[in-house]
Amino acid sequence: MPAIRDKTFAYEAVTTDGGLTIPMCGYEAGDLLLVFLVGDTGTPTVGVTGSPATWNQLFQRINTCSLTVLWRYATASEPDVVLTASAVETYSGCMVAVRDVYQGYTAGSPPVFSQTTSTGTKIALPTITTSAPDSLVLAAISSSGTSSISFVEAALQDLVKVDGTAEGLALGWFFKQAAGLTTAYNAAAMAS
Repeated sequence: MPAIRDKTFAYEAVTTDGGLTIPMCGYEAGDLLLVFLVGDTGTPTVGVTGSPATWNQLFQRINTCSLTVLWRYATASEPDVVLTASAVETYSGCMVAVRDVYQGYTAGSPPVFSQTTSTGTKIALPTITTSAPDSLVLAAISSSGTSSISFVEAALQDLVKVDGTAEGLALGWFFKQAAGLTTAYNAAAMAS
């Protein structure tokens, strides 16, 4: 059954460069690595410099802030992740390593995702349909402004909260024991 092995985060307060370096978290070869990058404004094209630069973009959502999610399977030797972005602004980000991911299961490679946009303080998270039992579900929320974001439903566990200079990022998780549609949980964003 998949489980979160480790996580790291980073943020920057300067508005004079495009990108962010996220320290490599603890991992083993074969772990699923996920990177979440939030930008304050703009429509950045996100890339990775250094070796290996073979990250796959799961999705990018542009609204009043940008959220980009990248993934790859870890090799035996992974460096810190140096993200570049075409928009010069502040960035917040985190990395998560997930162990015991079954790479041969095609419905989970690449990960399944859903996305939505909300302008309220209570956010209804989108649902997804899992194709395998005992699925680990991660939920990421980005917010423009210095909001404190939290998952208000009991089934979601907070994993990472990054309150950047001009944007916020929260990551939570839960297990879906039986394959099928996930429950529609809520989150909240409160100005800090």
